[in-house]
Amino acid sequence: LLPSPPIQCSESTTLSVITWNILAAPYTKYNWKFHRAGATMDCELQEQTRQRYSMAGCHLLERSVDIVLLQECEAAFFSPDMNSEASKINRHYHVLACHIGEN
Repeated sequence: LLPSPPIQCSESTTLSVITWNILAAPYTKYNWKFHRAGATMDCELQEQTRQRYSMAGCHLLERSVDIVLLQECEAAFFSPDMNSEASKINRHYHVLACHIGEN
């Protein structure tokens, strides 16, 4: 994520960076013991994902850093249906997606 609109820098400007592992919903099946959504290897419930994505979005916006590097992040993180902070994130940052493999 990059600030939108881009900021003009001077020699005395500082740059802030944060990295965050979002844990995309499909990977929560590996943590099934902790979210208690169902049986072995079930993914967390959609409402759990929505709450978790919204909480992460809120924390990222509160920090207001220049560059945000997200790991294990799926497109749903930027959807208002799955993240109450998505619209603010999409206004505040330029989202640059990284595609690895066939997806």
